[in-house]
Amino acid sequence: MFGISPAFAGEGEQLTAEQREAEEYAPHYDQILYGCLNLSIFVVLLFFIARKPIAAAIAGRSQQIRSGLDEAARMQADAQARFDAVEIRLAALDKEIEDMRIDAREDADRESKVLQARGELDAVRVKESAERAIREEAARARNEIRQEAVALAVQLAKETIAKTISREDQDRLAKEFLAAVDADRANRPQTSKPEGA
Repeated sequence: MFGISPAFAGEGEQLTAEQREAEEYAPHYDQILYGCLNLSIFVVLLFFIARKPIAAAIAGRSQQIRSGLDEAARMQADAQARFDAVEIRLAALDKEIEDMRIDAREDADRESKVLQARGELDAVRVKESAERAIREEAARARNEIRQEAVALAVQLAKETIAKTISREDQDRLAKEFLAAVDADRANRPQTSKPEGA
């Protein structure tokens, strides 16, 4: 009787496609319930199976954290001790610097006294050396003056003798000198000549 027109037939198919699409994306409670049940069983089994290893891992990790904290505390205490030692040295540094200044001043004073004593000793040596040189130079000068005086006296004596002694006096003095030499030879003991001479 009533037939479906082609226009309505397309709408019916379209409704069916929408229904199919709605059914496809509609939640399936039975599948959700089945998935939740599987997950619960898995979690319970995992809990019973992995409880001890997980607890051991957590305990090990906790122990590692504790030992790390202990090591950090020890390192902090060590660093604090070093810091305190540095603070003490810094506090004592001013005193060390002052002690070093005092020692340096004392060393400088000692060195100054040593240098002064050496300088005085060197001055005494130079003075003695100069006095010795002066004495030697004065002695040499006196000797030269004596020699010049003797040379002048001899020359003056020659000139005086040449002016005052005549030729006859010279002959007489020469004869007297030769006679004195001959007398001296005669008074000397004669030495024997060696054989074969």
